[in-house]
Order: sequence, then C-alpha cells, then structure tokens
Amino acid sequence: MDEEHLTHSESQNMEVNTDYMKEQIKQRPINRRRLLRRTLITGFLAVLFGAVACFVFLFLEPYFSNMLNPVPPAEPITFTEETVVEEMSPEEMLADDEQIVTEAENAAAEAAAEATAAKLEAQIREQLEAQAASQQIDPADLERQVREVMQQQTDNIETYEKTYETLSLLAHDLSTSMVSVSSVTSDTDWFNDPYESRGTTAGLIVAQTDSELLILSRDSSLQDAERIQITLSDGSSYPSEIRQMDKASGLQILSLSREGLPEEESGVYSVAELGSSVNANLVGTPVIVMGAPAGTVGGVNFGIITGTSMTNQPSDAIYKVLSTDIYGSVAATGVLFNLRGKVIGLIDMNYRSSATPNLLCALGITELKPLIEKLSNAQLPAYLGVHGSDVTQAISEESGLPIGAYISRIDMDSPAMDAGIQSGDVITGFGETEIHSYTELIEALDKTEAELEIPVRLVRSGPEEAAEMELMVIMQRGMQ
Repeated sequence: MDEEHLTHSESQNMEVNTDYMKEQIKQRPINRRRLLRRTLITGFLAVLFGAVACFVFLFLEPYFSNMLNPVPPAEPITFTEETVVEEMSPEEMLADDEQIVTEAENAAAEAAAEATAAKLEAQIREQLEAQAASQQIDPADLERQVREVMQQQTDNIETYEKTYETLSLLAHDLSTSMVSVSSVTSDTDWFNDPYESRGTTAGLIVAQTDSELLILSRDSSLQDAERIQITLSDGSSYPSEIRQMDKASGLQILSLSREGLPEEESGVYSVAELGSSVNANLVGTPVIVMGAPAGTVGGVNFGIITGTSMTNQPSDAIYKVLSTDIYGSVAATGVLFNLRGKVIGLIDMNYRSSATPNLLCALGITELKPLIEKLSNAQLPAYLGVHGSDVTQAISEESGLPIGAYISRIDMDSPAMDAGIQSGDVITGFGETEIHSYTELIEALDKTEAELEIPVRLVRSGPEEAAEMELMVIMQRGMQ
C-alpha cells in the first residue's frame, strides 16, 4: 500500500514538475526598416548591373558585329563633268508619230482637231473671199489658196502638239528622280493644345549606295525638324535624316535607307544625271522645270533660259545664275533639266532680279558639283569666309593692282578675319598654288582639307605703296 501511495505521490510530483517545461514559441517581429533597406539595395544593385551590362553591350556590339560580319567600306560619291555638247534643236526632239494613247483619247483628239480645222477653214475662206471680191480672183485660185493656207496651219498645229507631247513624256520620265521632302515639328497653340507644323520642299535623288538613297534639297529649316519624311513618285513615304548640311548655301544631302523600298527596276524612283551648265550657247535653250515651280511640289513647267550671270554669294564660292522666262513663286524650289534629261541648274530664288521677282532663276549645276560631292560623302567644305572677284590683266593695267583674287568682303568671325585678311586685299597665293583669279582661289579651296593651317600670300594697298605679306590661316570645317 505504501508502494502504491508512493507511486501515486511520485506521479503527482512528476506532473507538477513538468509544468515549467511548457513554452510557447513566438515569432520574431518583422523589422520593416531593415527589410525596406535590403529591398532598395537589391533593386539598386540590379539596376546598376543592368546599366553596366547595357553599356558594355552597346560599346562592344559594333566591334563584335564588324568582326563577325565585316562591312566593306562604301565607295565615295563622285560627280563627273560631262562633255559639253550642243543642245538638241526642237526638230531633233520630236517624237515618232506613234503615240501610246487609248482609243477614247484618240477619238476625242480627232474630234477636237476636226472641229478646230473646220472653224479655222471657215475663217480663212471668209478672209480670202473678201480679198477675191475686191481683186477679182478666179474661184479656182481661191480654192488653191485656201488649201495651201490650211495645210500650213495644220502643219504648225501638229508640230506644236508633238513638241509638247514629247516634253510631257520626258517630264513624266524625269519625275521619278524627284521627291517631296517634308519637315515635321511639334508645337503648341495659344490654348496649349499640341499640333504639328509641316513644311514641304522639292528634293532630287543624286546618288545611291547599296544601303541608301542620297537626296539633294535646299531648305535650311530641316535642321530644326523633329522628323523628316521623303515621299517618292508613287506617293509612298519613308523616314529620312540629314547626312550633311552646308549652312553657307543652305544645301543639304538627306539619307533615305533602301531597306523596305521597292527595287529600282520598279520605276518608282531613279537617280538623276547631273549635266553641265558651262555651255556657251546656254541662252535660248529650252528647259523643263520639275519640283515646285509654283510653290507646290509635283509641278512642271517649260520655258527657255533668257540669260546668265555670275555671283560671289555665298562666301568662298562663285556660281552661275541662270535666268528663265518661266513665271513662278518667289518660294519656288526644284530643278532645271535640259532636253536630254540632265540636270543643269538648281532653283534658288535668292538670286532673282528685283525687276522680275516672279521669274524663276537657278544656280548652275557645274559650279555646285564640288559642294554636292562633299556633302554626299558626309564632308563639309573648307571655310575661309571671303567674297571677291577677278583682277584681270586689263584691270591690273588700269588700277595698278596685281593679278589675283580681289577680296571685296570678309565674313564676320571667319578664319579670314581671324588671320587678318582685309577687304581690298589681293590674294596671289594659297598654299603652294599661285592664284591668278578669284575662280582659281575657289578651286584651291575645294581641294583643301579643313582644320589645316594654310599660308596665304597677298598684296595690300597702302597710302604710299602696296605691301606684300604672308598670313597663316587655320581653315574651318564649314560655316559655323
């Protein structure tokens, strides 16, 4: 019994003694500040790693891409001067009698011609009958005279129609080398509502490479455009960008990627052929104006060249100005083609006559070719900043000035002004080249690399006698 009592007591003691072993495990409270700090640190390190990875990829990707898929160097763009030949006469440009027209157009043309001929014959007959009544002409002779005059008038009309039919067909073929260049800029109105302003000018396809089309345009506002769109002859539009721009002349070459464009054989676009503007018989020759002669892109006009002159605007240049009898807009842009389909001038209304402000004028393509070639190769011409004229033998004998390039004006803050060249100086040497005219100075500039220091020899007239001197000029890369 004692054993049972003892056992019961021990079991009670054991139960009491084990109560202190009962514990409740509580979860440690979350430290939100530490968790937020770790999260931010992890996020920052992830962003930093991603930025470093992107930078390394962008830096090394062109290297590995060129190493695995080397791109052959692009051939430089060149524009050769064509051999000067005489322009075609109107008789040479007449097309064959076979014209591709529909039956409906033929029928309408024949009906209109018959009506015109009948009306003309009635007028001629009335005039000759009045003469016959006063001069007592034999009726047989009267009929013969009517037939002769009618035949002559018919021949004149046919020649006139064929001439303009031929010009129209030629203009249609040339239109594939013309494009529309649109500059788009975003802005806000008075009520802070956004809108897009769009300017449009004419462009000319002057060259192509394996990867792009090069387009010549003249619109200084393109440099401030947010985006540039090129519209081809079929109406399709593609994004473009400026390859190079010359601020002095306002000319620029635009680059249009050929990726996504139709093949050249499709006839949607073609490369224009640059001709020559040095023909001695240029005055009086017929021309076709393509682009925007009336201010709207896509226009066409016909006329003749009425005169030529030379200008030393802008600086470091001497251009031939071609005047025409074609009435157009003071904001006209476009190209002059000759009857062989070659470009001979680029419309620039900055050189129009104040007496006839609406007659189109253009700069000769021969004088522009060196600049177009440099811009096409993404280069800028060497900039000196002078305007001048020739000191010929006759002028030299009369004025006592040496033969060379007479400097009439200097651009502000130009390399010429920085070097000390002044208006009235006569440049006789540029580098290793002897200069005998302003034209020779421009030719020497075209062959000069920018950012080179060039010795310029000149003669400066003084109060008592002329002084020879040599100045060092650091050529600048284009007008700034």
